[in-house]
Amino acid sequence: MKTILYNTYTGDFIHPVIVGKYLVDGVPGPLPDYIIELEIIELSPPVFDKNTQVAFLTTNLDLNNKLYIKSYSIRDLTPQEILDRQETRNARQCTPRQFRLALIQLGKDLNQIQIAIDNISDPALKQQTQVEWEYALEIKIDHPGVISIASTLNISEQELQDIFNLAVTL
Repeated sequence: MKTILYNTYTGDFIHPVIVGKYLVDGVPGPLPDYIIELEIIELSPPVFDKNTQVAFLTTNLDLNNKLYIKSYSIRDLTPQEILDRQETRNARQCTPRQFRLALIQLGKDLNQIQIAIDNISDPALKQQTQVEWEYALEIKIDHPGVISIASTLNISEQELQDIFNLAVTL
């Protein structure tokens, strides 16, 4: 069971989430009356249309039942937000940070990128790709090194586009 302490006087959470019961001043004991240990209930995100809607985390306190409930709400995107999302669907470049975060979110192992770079047979392209991977201020989808790495890791053109599309949102 995950719990969190809540101060009813200040409305502040006192402690980060932990599993199990708390100790007071390092020893087991009752909490002061104004401190409540709340059980954290995390509800799964609902199914929604990612093209026209967005899900966001909401939290509710149920002090009577000693619950801290994390749930999701759905909001329809405005026409401008939908247009902005469509513009990112064919992203051509992103920052290295965005690229790496997108790879991680899509389950790619960053160590495999280094292995792919090490396996590039053309020495000049290998060095250029290594420099780009370590020092580039932006990563371009059509860069020969990116294409080579994608090929080595069996990443299709569509998957690569998906990586860049996700990256520009991070």
